[in-house]
Amino acid sequence: MHTRFEHTLGVVHTASRMFDEVVAREERSLSDLGYNPEGLNRDRIFLRLACLLHDLGHAPFSHASEELMQEGGKRVKHERYSGDLVRYFLAEVIDQHPANGNYGFRASEIADFIENRLDLGNLEEARRRRFWRLLLDGHVDADRSDYLLRDSHHIGVEYGHYDLDRLIISLRVATNDAGDPVLCVDKGGVHAAVGVVIARYMMFSQVYFHHVRRAYDYHFTEAMKEILSTAQAKDTTITNKTSWPPLGSKDQLQKYVDWTDWRVLGSLQNGEGGAHGEILRARNHYRRAFETIEVPDQPAEADFAAVKALLDRMVTLEDTAEKAWYDLAGEEILIREEDGKTLKPLSVHVPAIKGLLASKKKRLYVAARDKLKAKELVDEFRRKEGKR
Repeated sequence: MHTRFEHTLGVVHTASRMFDEVVAREERSLSDLGYNPEGLNRDRIFLRLACLLHDLGHAPFSHASEELMQEGGKRVKHERYSGDLVRYFLAEVIDQHPANGNYGFRASEIADFIENRLDLGNLEEARRRRFWRLLLDGHVDADRSDYLLRDSHHIGVEYGHYDLDRLIISLRVATNDAGDPVLCVDKGGVHAAVGVVIARYMMFSQVYFHHVRRAYDYHFTEAMKEILSTAQAKDTTITNKTSWPPLGSKDQLQKYVDWTDWRVLGSLQNGEGGAHGEILRARNHYRRAFETIEVPDQPAEADFAAVKALLDRMVTLEDTAEKAWYDLAGEEILIREEDGKTLKPLSVHVPAIKGLLASKKKRLYVAARDKLKAKELVDEFRRKEGKR
């Protein structure tokens, strides 16, 4: 199966494997940091609950229309919706569950964990949860570990493959300069860590940022604006009619939850969605007319501007597929050296990682009917400029 639910189960499973391996291999280090068996058991159950619920907030068709999520007039990510869904709809289920009597988990705590709001309340608890949250949201987390392998398998490509087993047995615990525990990778697992970064780079560049997929994301988002505008026209509680019902109350969240994949598909089937709805029904998407290299330099930017001016009114979409595969400027994957204490960034061990610059590829699209005309103009431009 290739659904959000199966992915969620995969994240729970992978996070559990990672947790168990870290605890088994780093028992002494964790003990020195104040972790005990009872606390670790509690942490494990808490992490599994958070993994199970972390993607509740996804809209129909997942990331395609995430830009339509809002709170207080500002765009937010699906994790905010996940957090509030846990707070408003699962509080009683979690807080009063018979099995929870031994742990005292609160739905609000799980929601805060999902949203990375861990700086309030008990500082020691926040310190522990910041550490374990790296298994849900980090460079080598269970979320991306699952979706890379799952997506590549179901799509039928090899790009997302890496050595998950090696990565898991290489996870370690160390202490940073502030005395806080950090998740790192044993020196022997350097290339397993590199494999994750490369797999992510390949999947985004070849699959998630594929020119056809980007076109359909755009069509779906624009069609949803039309569908939502019609459906919410008379709803005085919603200010921005072309966005998903906003966060702020249980009533608004219920309206959001009511927007299922089936409802959206039914709306499209019934002729809604305007011009973009028709494009989706006919599968007659905008066509790529021109694109830059992955990280455009000044000449590439100049070519893009020239072609854009050349195509003029034929351009229906200007798209930038932008993503940082690896955060060299922030918190890198840390490699624990053989002395068991010294930490070095992955890029020190594998300098080639520094070459994976954030993508800023730009594309120009035209309507399907203008594809051949646009190609002629672009080909002529390339001949004049001496480019292939």
